[in-house]
Amino acid sequence: MRRPPHALRRWIPAALAAGLLVLALVMHLKWRPGPEVGPLRAAAPPADLAVHPGPGIDAALAAALRHLDRLAPETPLPPPGPRGRSVTTAAALRDTAAELRRLLAAGLPPERLDAEIRRRFAFLAPAAPGGEAGDVLVTGYFQPRLRASRHRAPGYTYPLYGRPRDLVRVPLRDFDPGLPDATLWGRVDHGRLRPYYTRRQIDWEGALAGAEVLAWVASPMAGLELHVQGSGILDFPDGTSRFVHYAGSNGRPYRSVGAWLIQRGQLAPEAADWPGIRAWAAAHPERLPELLAANARYVFFRWEKEGPLGSLGERLVPMHSVALDPAVYPPGAVLYLEVPLPGEPAPYRALVVSLDTGAAIQGPGRVDLYCGTGPAAGRLAGALRARGRLFLLLGPGSNR
Repeated sequence: MRRPPHALRRWIPAALAAGLLVLALVMHLKWRPGPEVGPLRAAAPPADLAVHPGPGIDAALAAALRHLDRLAPETPLPPPGPRGRSVTTAAALRDTAAELRRLLAAGLPPERLDAEIRRRFAFLAPAAPGGEAGDVLVTGYFQPRLRASRHRAPGYTYPLYGRPRDLVRVPLRDFDPGLPDATLWGRVDHGRLRPYYTRRQIDWEGALAGAEVLAWVASPMAGLELHVQGSGILDFPDGTSRFVHYAGSNGRPYRSVGAWLIQRGQLAPEAADWPGIRAWAAAHPERLPELLAANARYVFFRWEKEGPLGSLGERLVPMHSVALDPAVYPPGAVLYLEVPLPGEPAPYRALVVSLDTGAAIQGPGRVDLYCGTGPAAGRLAGALRARGRLFLLLGPGSNR
């Protein structure tokens, strides 16, 4: 490709920067905050609090400590912004995680452990007008394992793209700290930042023809599953496996294809899990483009040495890692979760750590629980959609 003349090369970055600034300012003028989340408020600990030590929560707490150690101690968390207020600091969260880790390792009897947690830690939850403090909707996600090929071949026809070279990431707060804590994804076209291609344009109109392909999977449905989960393990015909992880998106809004099928009367709510969605797609191949286009969001990937990694760059721990809205819940925070699991007689009660985020996880009332890797985890994640309770824990001396 020919490079533009030197003078033009100097002008393009300046024009792009000016254009992005104008775009950000326009969004600032048009944007209006929704109902203010406000600070998390003190709440009574659950009457049936039950905390269980073990390698899972220990690994999750270690991940939180690694993340918090990378931040300046007085870093306010969450970052102050239009959708919420800071609850505490990185130092306070670190002290909380470290104290909990020491307490869990002390070998206390269950009743004594629960009593010590009640005594030493404050429980906070979002205000819940007309409802129970800490009330949240809990869903699940998992790490799929998919058969893949390094080259297009019979049985491997759907590409997994690396991050395109023309994909531009624009954090709005780079231009003004008062702007929403949001990121635009787009492409530059004749000096203007435009929305990136939709799923329909990429999958059916060839918008990324010639772009880097990391691997090929069996079908568009297999690709969609990986896009929704954000990471996975690819198993190749030669017996090797590799991790792939989220590297960016086209910035389009996420829409659940399961919800799309329910709204059109194609599936009952209890059947709109991944097995049900795959079965519907197999029975209606002529409607597959319509189904896929319902979710315009498209995800790009990169190779990783381990996984799955959450948005903090730390490895997720099954049943002890959650994805939360980082504008409401501090990343790296320790929380107590209580939720009924499908087919289980008693609710799941455990300490969890905020190690991830998700496009569909917005506001104080949404939690996504990481369920693990493989088919069993996929079945649990697909079936999990229940009301639960979530509490943030803060230790002595925290700003609360």
